[in-house]
Amino acid sequence: MIVYQLLGLIYERQKKFNEAIALYEEFLRLFPDSSEAGAVASFIVQIKKQMAEQK
Repeated sequence: MIVYQLLGLIYERQKKFNEAIALYEEFLRLFPDSSEAGAVASFIVQIKKQMAEQK
């Protein structure tokens, strides 16, 4: 599970936001009951907000 979070963070730092979102969504699909699910969902919201601000 941690691999998804770390890879997502790498994508974010590379500004590959669509890839990060897809990865986080995959995490939520695979591990919906994880204790980290809430945090991962908030990462998606934050990235989408960041993307909207850049337009």
